[in-house]
Amino acid sequence: AEKGANWVAGETEMMYMPTEQLCGSELHPEARMAVTSSSDDGPLPTGSPAALDWRNYGGHDWTTGIRNQNPCGSCYIFGTCGASEAAMKVQAGTYGYLAQPDFSEQLILSCAGIGDCSGGYSGNSLDYLRDSGSTDEDCFPYTALDTTPCSDRCANWSDRIQKITSWD
Repeated sequence: AEKGANWVAGETEMMYMPTEQLCGSELHPEARMAVTSSSDDGPLPTGSPAALDWRNYGGHDWTTGIRNQNPCGSCYIFGTCGASEAAMKVQAGTYGYLAQPDFSEQLILSCAGIGDCSGGYSGNSLDYLRDSGSTDEDCFPYTALDTTPCSDRCANWSDRIQKITSWD
């Protein structure tokens, strides 16, 4: 209130969730090595912005709506999908919550075999989006269960696949 914020702090359901349910993403061991060795090679590259907020990039919101992963530690998939969706929207010039793509996190959780509700690697999720892709959220809605069978996706799922071309 002293700073003029337009929101009010209060309790949320997230406050009472165990950390392991909120933080399922792990840094891949090879990435840990790369991060450690980069500091030995001198300073990080310059030219990157001090901050980047896809909710206000070029005056537009490029993000998909905030979602609750519920009791499933699938943030490694949500983070991957959210960042990829925003980057693809910026590239295509389509912004707003209803703009596509809106990847199905459940498809990756149920079909990729790269992790479960106990966590996984974002790099593996990115590889899956590049190599196999994902349908849209409407085709395979999120259930927050790693036991939801891959066959629960919509009938025309293969026509609705979108992929990323690369990641770094």
